[in-house]
Amino acid sequence: MLAVREGIWDRLCHERPTMITDLTNGDVACDSYHQWRRDIEMAEELGLQFYRLSISWPRLLPSGFPNHISEDAKNYYSNLIDGGWTNPLIVDWFVDYARVAYTIFGDRVKWWITINEPLIICDVVYSTAILAPPILSPDIGAHLCSKNVVMAHAKAYRLYDEEFRSKYHGKVSLANHHVWFDPLTPADAELAELARENCVGKYAHPIYSKAGGWPPALEKALGEYYSKLGYSKPVLPPFTQQEIEYVRDEGTTLQQHKSKSQLSMENYELHNIPSRFFFFQVHPEGIRRQLVWLKQQYGDIEYVITENGLSTEGGLDDQDRIDYYRKYLRQVSNKFGLYEVDFNDPMRTRTPRASANFYSNLIKTRTLDLGTIQDEL
Repeated sequence: MLAVREGIWDRLCHERPTMITDLTNGDVACDSYHQWRRDIEMAEELGLQFYRLSISWPRLLPSGFPNHISEDAKNYYSNLIDGGWTNPLIVDWFVDYARVAYTIFGDRVKWWITINEPLIICDVVYSTAILAPPILSPDIGAHLCSKNVVMAHAKAYRLYDEEFRSKYHGKVSLANHHVWFDPLTPADAELAELARENCVGKYAHPIYSKAGGWPPALEKALGEYYSKLGYSKPVLPPFTQQEIEYVRDEGTTLQQHKSKSQLSMENYELHNIPSRFFFFQVHPEGIRRQLVWLKQQYGDIEYVITENGLSTEGGLDDQDRIDYYRKYLRQVSNKFGLYEVDFNDPMRTRTPRASANFYSNLIKTRTLDLGTIQDEL
């Protein structure tokens, strides 16, 4: 069994288990450590061309630093491939971690996501304390985290560019969590745009815009807000001109982004597809509006949707998920789980849902003109 040091989620689940609704933790979870062969088979069954996986920092580097690299972790991730952010020191620590990952896996991995969902890591975590680490610091921690994440990504990108790109020819970006807002009334247009900048622009503008730095409207609004609260210095740490240029020049290559079922300030008639999470409403038109907005903001760079899905209560006949994918992909093509895991089975058996068959056929046929596939269950 692979020895893994605790990550922030492990510590949270072990020490404060009641913060998790069903008191579960990630010690075993879907047990991909033992079931990785089946996971690769599932990707093959679906006809996938990409397989996204995470490389656990405490698993690969048990001490958190590159003085000790876990051989078990190297073997585990090689098998798959072959088949506290408020501390400014974390930026350089992250680069050390990235160097190890690039060195070990760079000959086979050609698409890298440095950081997944900085909006969640920083803004949601430190503004709510309901995720790991459970630290409530919305006025300071969230903003310190935001800059450190941007700088860590930029340095990890630069590292790849300078030391690995000529040899491995890969692509490096980060996965933003995109939330779309529309105004309730025309008078709310400015507020809706500010919300977009806060949720998306904060982590895209420094990298992909021509000007670089924080979105000006967001920086101004936060400055005015905290000034009224008595803060004498900007709470959102400003970029130096050198940092602006260092981060911004990275953005000419690629943007990978994540798009979720979006929140909306407008009282839309939402599509009648139930989501397990009340804060993710199904409104397919939002993903197209988001993509149009991104192009208007950052131009004709490459956009990759790395995650999009619907959370349901379970079951194999997930026609709601099929309907969800069909409606969302129509918006993109004008241009959460496809397999059910049996957590009561020590082998964590994977069984394809109806949406897995739908998605596999979608990849094979490149068409959305598919009927229901209940007969394939």
